[in-house]
Amino acid sequence: MAKCKIFDIPEIPQIPDGIIQAVNDKKLAVFIGAGVSRLLGCWGWDRLASELVNCCFENGYINFKEKETIGYMNDQKKVITMCYGILDFNNKKNFSMKKWKRH
Repeated sequence: MAKCKIFDIPEIPQIPDGIIQAVNDKKLAVFIGAGVSRLLGCWGWDRLASELVNCCFENGYINFKEKETIGYMNDQKKVITMCYGILDFNNKKNFSMKKWKRH
């Protein structure tokens, strides 16, 4: 019968240099589950998509029919991508992100 080899696991693991550099360069993105992000007050994909559609409509970048059509799409990633593109095209991308950072 083979014996199990026991490994020492340090309490605080060594952080790779690439991660430290990304933090210093402010280029590190950490992805966590929706449960954790929602506890911190972040919106879910559905709310983000809805807010982006409303932002595009309120700024006159899409009309009412387009708002309703896009709003009923079931693919939130597609809705977010479309609206982000519309806002970016109209140089309103930064305006919308500033608004939502407060939440």
